[in-house]
Amino acid sequence: QAAGDYLVFLHADTRLPKDAVAIVRRVLADSAVALAGFRTIFSGQDSSYWPIAFHHRIKTHYPFMILRPYRWLFHHLRLLFGDQAMFVRRREFWRIGGYSHEPAEDISLCDRITHLGKIREVDRYVETSARRFDHYGTTRVTLIHVAMVLAYLV
Repeated sequence: QAAGDYLVFLHADTRLPKDAVAIVRRVLADSAVALAGFRTIFSGQDSSYWPIAFHHRIKTHYPFMILRPYRWLFHHLRLLFGDQAMFVRRREFWRIGGYSHEPAEDISLCDRITHLGKIREVDRYVETSARRFDHYGTTRVTLIHVAMVLAYLV
């Protein structure tokens, strides 16, 4: 079990910036922030997927803006995804019951933690492998992600 004050949820194919520890400490020093994560750039075999990274950034807002507008507007609810290297204070993570055992555990975490504070996307990038985009194609992967979000929220 983790013994530190902060928890960072990192996918095996995601690389943090060199100063990630300082960023986590600085962001979570703000007591108004309950959960945070980095922006993501997907790097493939031949290129980076900047259009997908842009879509990934705006989709942190629109599911809740459309399906739960009250919580989006008044509770600053937004989504962060696992490949954004989410981070949280350990005590607040356990206060909400830890990770759920649902298929969309990252969405559930965002949904359940908003009553403790804001969810913030840090203005720094983590680099995540684009192998799923390379293998399945960007359209198919994007549709799967949209379906997962809708399945959880509807």
